[in-house]
Amino acid sequence: MSIFYTGNTGKSTGPHLDMRVYNPATGNYEDPSAYTEYLTVGDDKSAFNFGITSPRGMRTLDGVTKMHEGIDYATPVGTALNVNGKLLSTWNDEGSGGIMSQYVVDTNDGIRELLLLHGNDSNAITGTGAVTDYDIDNLPIAVVTGDRSGAKTKAKAYKDMSKSEMNAAYDAMRSDPAKAELEGMKMHKAFFNK
Repeated sequence: MSIFYTGNTGKSTGPHLDMRVYNPATGNYEDPSAYTEYLTVGDDKSAFNFGITSPRGMRTLDGVTKMHEGIDYATPVGTALNVNGKLLSTWNDEGSGGIMSQYVVDTNDGIRELLLLHGNDSNAITGTGAVTDYDIDNLPIAVVTGDRSGAKTKAKAYKDMSKSEMNAAYDAMRSDPAKAELEGMKMHKAFFNK
């Protein structure tokens, strides 16, 4: 169990949590509303029950129309969210506005990455960006059994991927420019060292 403290980006819809869910097995983002059960609130671990200020889908912000992979929930500044999953990384993502954390959670349908955006400075920084080289078979949480070959390929370190695997992994990230930018340089270096 990890704690994420929400912040205030000062943009668009006021204080909110932007929650995104990434499936490493498919390389796609999914509807986050199905994963709020992995979040509880405060010391009493009450249910996560906040209104939506911006849904998932196409939206225009500052004159630019693009896909919003997350859902914005109207969380007050400083809300302590308990995340039922393993923290992979927390970093200051100036592009998205504030602190961003990445967690991995166990679901009935394999693992998912929860990305929580717009945290405040109470969150301890543990990294410089998203972690992409974790070993699914050796995570210190229970992972459902079954065929995870696709997920394992997605979670390989870039140096262990073929050029085509790296191309596919990068293409899957293009829908999230912030994540693609963070990982692009590492991929680029690994790709051209092949």
